[in-house]
Amino acid sequence: MSRGDTMALRDYMIKIVDPRIPDYIYSMFPSISEDVEKLQRIYTMYRIGNDTQYSQLYFMFHREARIITKVLSFKVDPEKNIILCFLPIEYPLILPLDLTNCSTPEELHELLSKPIVVDVVFRKGYLIAQKLQAGTFKTSTDIAKELWEEVGASVLLYALGLKPHWKLFTLYLPRYLGLFKGFQNEYETKPYYPIHVMQFSPPATGKSTFADRIESAFNYEHLGGEFPSLTRLIGDARSGSVGIVGLRDGVIFDEFDKVTYQVKQEFITMQKDLQTGMEQGKWKRGKGGKAPTVYKYVNFIVFGNNNKIIDIRNSRQAILSLYDIEGFDAFIDRFTIVDNVREKISIMEHRIGRVLPNHILRGLVDYLQSLMKPVTPSVELKGRLLRHYINFRAFLEVLNISPPDNMVVEILKGDSSFTEFYPADSSLIDKYLKQVDLTPVSKPEPALEEEKETEKEITKT
Repeated sequence: MSRGDTMALRDYMIKIVDPRIPDYIYSMFPSISEDVEKLQRIYTMYRIGNDTQYSQLYFMFHREARIITKVLSFKVDPEKNIILCFLPIEYPLILPLDLTNCSTPEELHELLSKPIVVDVVFRKGYLIAQKLQAGTFKTSTDIAKELWEEVGASVLLYALGLKPHWKLFTLYLPRYLGLFKGFQNEYETKPYYPIHVMQFSPPATGKSTFADRIESAFNYEHLGGEFPSLTRLIGDARSGSVGIVGLRDGVIFDEFDKVTYQVKQEFITMQKDLQTGMEQGKWKRGKGGKAPTVYKYVNFIVFGNNNKIIDIRNSRQAILSLYDIEGFDAFIDRFTIVDNVREKISIMEHRIGRVLPNHILRGLVDYLQSLMKPVTPSVELKGRLLRHYINFRAFLEVLNISPPDNMVVEILKGDSSFTEFYPADSSLIDKYLKQVDLTPVSKPEPALEEEKETEKEITKT
């Protein structure tokens, strides 16, 4: 491509000046690439609100702080007009309703599902909110469309700070699929149904890094290696607290391969409620008339290492062999894709030290989602397999990928992996995944005017 053709992509990329700081911090606050002091202040706010050990140390020396955090769950006290918010750190946040400027339950749910910036006072193991600034999920769909039209599918990898490569692209395809909504049948026109994906791959193939980035850019919860209880996932009938599915649009399980007796028992306890929620969007605790019920479609992305199952050909059978629990196959059936990546694909050698900001990453998903249309299969399929086909094929067509139906069905059944997508004519790869000259330019990277104002407000002393 010519220099002019790639100018937009190069201009919107954010450089990472300190590799110790996660790239999603740069993506949330684009201008910190040019201001090291601001970068450090923002990262400190983030650590206080997300790192328990650091927050303990911080509040030993200080009684006030400005923190960047998120609400994991909450419960309300109507008598006192306060919301008790549970955060990634051990200290609960007491949030007066007056600070939220919310007048309806829907507005409060929307507010608490976003990142928040809070001025707090530490007192007797609690954080008392003094001032609240809601985070924003601005979405630059127009910019994303421009970049898509200029460089095509390559922008999906550039957005994550990766140089396009075909094997790398197929590794990330199922991960991106988990950010989209689909259709229940071929006659629907509006996608709203959750698409669940599962991918097991060798270590160091970027799963956790991707999960962290998605958690920062979208309203997803990354649970790491933790398997949540029903109380954490749905809510607590005794306290009336709202769980993850009431606040998030998606949940990411990581390290799903670490199967212990305790994990199996926890899954057995919750599998019926989990499967009902994933399929019907109805999340209810199995016992107790006062148990909270949430009606919401939530996407699930599941990651794990495949050391123990790498030689098992069928990926769905491979996962079943890990857990060996009665009824676990019904859980697996709810996933559109169960991918077992047998080839170790290096991530580090493709890193470019620059990423697209979150507002453009969200714009890419928003733009591509708008293009998704249900498709009619040319082969006879039934039940969930038919639904999986409709959504998977619709996703591929948006990306201008047209594998034969037999390959699509093989992938859905777990008999083939995404990484087996490989054109017979290798010249097609270079045509499809365009390489861009990202030689730095002297002018500063652009950011949305609203983002600039937000950063000024957040980072001022």
